[in-house]
Amino acid sequence: MTRTYRQSRRQEQVQERRRQIIWAVGALMVRGSFDDVTLQGVADEAGVSLKTVTRQFGTKEQLLQAAMDDARGDEESRRAVSTSDPAQVAQVLAARYDEMAEMIYRMGDAELRYDWLGEWVQMARESHLSWLEQTFARWLPESLPERRDRLMCLFAATEVRSWWAIRHRFDCDATTAERIMREHLEALTSTWERHDLQRQPEE
Repeated sequence: MTRTYRQSRRQEQVQERRRQIIWAVGALMVRGSFDDVTLQGVADEAGVSLKTVTRQFGTKEQLLQAAMDDARGDEESRRAVSTSDPAQVAQVLAARYDEMAEMIYRMGDAELRYDWLGEWVQMARESHLSWLEQTFARWLPESLPERRDRLMCLFAATEVRSWWAIRHRFDCDATTAERIMREHLEALTSTWERHDLQRQPEE
C-alpha cells in the first residue's frame, strides 16, 4: 500500500466523518430545539467521539455554522427548476419545505438571541429572494420600486414559516399546501400579465 493511497484513504475517512457529523446536526435540529443541540449529543448521534467532533469543528457555534453553510449549498442544488411555471415552482418548494420547515421553525427566536444565527438566517432569506428573482424574471419589471414590490409578493407567497403553519397548525396535507402555494403564484403572475398587457402602448 503506497503512502499516497493511505493519505487519500485517510482523507476520505475524514470527509465521511464530517458528513456524518453534519447529518447528525440536522437530525437533532429536526427533533428538538436549536438550544438543545450539544456537541456530545451530535457525537452520539453521529456515532463518533466528542474529540472527533471538536477536532473537526471546534465549538458548537462553529459546528452549527458549518452545518448550515453545508445545508445552504445543498439547498441551492436541490431547487433547480427548468421553467418559471408556478406549478413546477410550487412542486419543488413544497417538497423541500416538507423536509426542512420543521427544523427552521424550531429555530424559533434563536436568531434574535444569537447574532451569527440572525445573520445566517437573513442570508438564507436573501438567497431565497435571489432565487425567486431569477425564477420569475419574466414578470419582474426594470422599475426598481415595482420590481421590489413584486418580489415581496413572491416572497410572501413562498415563505417557509407560513408553509409550516398551513401544514402543522391548520392540518392541511402536503397536496393541499402545495396547491395553495401554486394558486397564490398563479394569481400573482396572471395579475401581473394582465397589468403589463394593459400598459403596453398601442401599435
